[in-house]
This record gives sequence, structure tokens and C-alpha cells, in this order.
Amino acid sequence: MQEPVQIEVLGQKFTLKGNYDNEYVDRVEKYINDKIQEVQKQTAAISTHNLLILVALNLADECFKKEEELAEVRKKIEGTAERLIDIIDRTIS
Repeated sequence: MQEPVQIEVLGQKFTLKGNYDNEYVDRVEKYINDKIQEVQKQTAAISTHNLLILVALNLADECFKKEEELAEVRKKIEGTAERLIDIIDRTIS
């Protein structure tokens, strides 16, 4: 079991316990802090609570858009696979 990993978000430290790769945790920490800064730049002074709600909404939006993109890629791959199977079937027959 790995040692607990400490991250900092909005000046507050959090300890994560589990099997986390340090590089991955660093990327996640940086990503969250970058998103917070991005929202802070786009909005007037708001409470930390409202800031985090806006960050959460932005992250959820990103996640749903990525899911839609992935579904489109899967659909294209399935279509290509079906066409290739048809070509192979016609070639064998």
C-alpha cells in the first residue's frame, strides 16, 4: 500500500489514501486548480461555495461532452468494422 498523498485546492490541504500514482494525482490537482482559476477569471467575486458549484458544473459539462464524443467515435468504428466485415465476406464468397 502506498503512502497517503497530499494535495492542495484553494489553499486547503487534503490527504488522499489509496493506491494513487503520484504523477496522476499531480495532474488531477493541477487540473482542478486550473479549472478553479479559469472560473474565477470569468466571474465577478463570488463565494467559495458558489465558485466550487460553477467548477463542478463546468466539469460535469466537460464529462458529458467527452461521453458524447466517445459515443460518436464508437459509432464510427462500428460502422467501419461492419463495412470491413462486408468486404471480407464478399471477398471470401
